Amino acid sequence: MLALTQAAAVLPFRELVVAADHLIRPRRERAGGPIVTLEGLRDAARGACTRGSRRARAAIELARPGAESRMETLLRLLMVAFGIPELPLQVDVHDALGRWIGRCDMAELERRIIVEYDGEQHRTSDEQYTRDANRIAAAQDAGFRVLRFRWSDVTRTPRATAQRIAAALGVPLVPPGDPLRGFLAER
Repeated sequence: MLALTQAAAVLPFRELVVAADHLIRPRRERAGGPIVTLEGLRDAARGACTRGSRRARAAIELARPGAESRMETLLRLLMVAFGIPELPLQVDVHDALGRWIGRCDMAELERRIIVEYDGEQHRTSDEQYTRDANRIAAAQDAGFRVLRFRWSDVTRTPRATAQRIAAALGVPLVPPGDPLRGFLAER
C-alpha cells in the first residue's frame, strides 16, 4: 500500500489505477481474497504525505475490484475519461431460460450490452479463441449486443472506441471535470 502511494510521484495516473485494481482484485487462484481491500488502500492513502499523494488518492477512488488485466482497467478508464457510466465488471450472463452463457468483462444486462477486451491470448490460443467465439455467439443469440475491443482500439483510437460504447448505451460523451480530467489526460 505504501509502495502505491510512493509510486504516485512517478507513475502515470492510469497506471496507478491499474496497480490499485490489481491489488484489490479478487483472487481465484488462491484463497484469502485480494492482496488488500479497497478500504485498506484508502486508509494508506489518507495518511500519506508524499509527493503525488493527491494523485494516489484520486487513483484509488477510481479503483474497482474485478478488472482482470491492465487493458480491462485501461478500457474502463477510457470510458470514465469520456464520461460514460461505468459498467459492472466480470458479469455472469444468462440466456432467457436462465442458462449460463459465460462471464463477460463488462455488461449492462438491462440494455443487453456486453463490452469485452480481447487480449493477445484471444488471437494466439485456438482454445481461447474457440471458447470466446462460442460464448459470444451464445450471447448474441440471446439478444446481447457484444462490443469487442483490442489494444489498438484502447490506445490508438480512444475517442472512436468511446463513441462506439456511448452510442450502444445511448449516452453522450461528457468528460469529467478537473482534476480528474487532467489526471486521465496524462500519458
